[in-house]
Amino acid sequence: MLIAVTEKVEIPDEPGEWMRFRALSWGQRQQAREIAKTRAMDEAKRTMDLMRLMAGEDADINAAVDEARAKRAAKVDPDEDESEPDVLGQYDPATVVDYGIAEWSYTERKTKPSDQLSPETVEWAARQIMERNTRPPSKSQDTGTS
Repeated sequence: MLIAVTEKVEIPDEPGEWMRFRALSWGQRQQAREIAKTRAMDEAKRTMDLMRLMAGEDADINAAVDEARAKRAAKVDPDEDESEPDVLGQYDPATVVDYGIAEWSYTERKTKPSDQLSPETVEWAARQIMERNTRPPSKSQDTGTS
């Protein structure tokens, strides 16, 4: 399928404002995924460096990581309903928005959309774009029993 589909969507809480979204190509999705992955790895490295600094060089970092994981796991409610995975979780929102906004009702674009929009609007638009770029699982992929 060629990437040319666009869809006009009204922006919530901004009467009369809209954006037209386009589907992302495979390469654009890969780029957004790689940027998000690199950012996550950099954040993990900074966290490890900070833990090492705070604990001292002789500290057992693995024990500190295990403790942090245990605390995070304790916060998860086992009875909580498992919802669908976050469609934006593995992609960089700014990259998604920069590639996925075809046009908008705002003033003329002077830079990348992610540089002109508020953080809330970038996240909203990125979610809209990814929801339109994510196919639901087909029935043949459904492994559950009825």
